[in-house]
Amino acid sequence: MIILSDKREKFCLLLVSGKSLIEAYRQSRPTGMMNEHTAACRARELLKRPEILRRIAELRLPAV
Repeated sequence: MIILSDKREKFCLLLVSGKSLIEAYRQSRPTGMMNEHTAACRARELLKRPEILRRIAELRLPAV
């Protein structure tokens, strides 16, 4: 199992549950007055990180 920070883990869980990139990013961290464009850019940056991609793939595997 890949160990991530609480915010990154929540981001992955929200994405796997069907939330959009922006929704997942905003719900996983305190974004305050962050506009939609900034939230989208930061969410896309997270998706470039190999540990995030591996965790999402791990969460999508069927439970055995």
